[in-house]
Amino acid sequence: MIFKAHFPPEDEHSTKVLALPVIELGVEINDYLPRLDLSHIFKSAPSLGEEGKFIVFHSGSGSEKKRLPAQKVIKIIKGICDSFSQYLLFLIFGEAEKSFMVEVLKNLHKQTRHQIKILENLDLLQLAQVVSRAELYIGMDSGPTHLASALGTKTLAIFTCSNPKVWAPPQPWAKVIFSNYSCAPCSDEKRRECENPYCRWAIKEEEVLAEIKKLI
Repeated sequence: MIFKAHFPPEDEHSTKVLALPVIELGVEINDYLPRLDLSHIFKSAPSLGEEGKFIVFHSGSGSEKKRLPAQKVIKIIKGICDSFSQYLLFLIFGEAEKSFMVEVLKNLHKQTRHQIKILENLDLLQLAQVVSRAELYIGMDSGPTHLASALGTKTLAIFTCSNPKVWAPPQPWAKVIFSNYSCAPCSDEKRRECENPYCRWAIKEEEVLAEIKKLI
């Protein structure tokens, strides 16, 4: 099977573009919403995320330019802990985000830390198990964000420089916050060359927290 379409797509959602080779084989697709049910696997997997109600926040992404500055992440974390004291907050970090994790954690107050659980370097099944049980998943333009929405978890996706019309989770239970900076969204080439991704700073913490309240 050869994929001939322009990629990344320019004005069509990625799910529809990636489905073209299947459609060309004569397979009719009426529903483009990604869905994933792993409940049968979770039954035999070690338990994760059974400490009560919790929110998951993954602030990382494949590119540093797609994630929020540490200062904004810290303010969002504090805002969640202040407004939703009845929930635990699970912070997800991968191996590539070690230094970012240290920077975030060292700036959190002790009264905030007791409400937080750090989950590092989860494998894909562990990550899926946790986010499937969350009351809400918050993340950037990243694979885990799409995983959460595909599992049916209410999702808040934060986009800085990439185009949400192409890359955002398409499910109706996924809400997107997008940077209103003048040059956003930009192409992959422009993003790689950009030395000052101000679009990251255009995301307002107040807007993020307001959307969290709506979704919760």
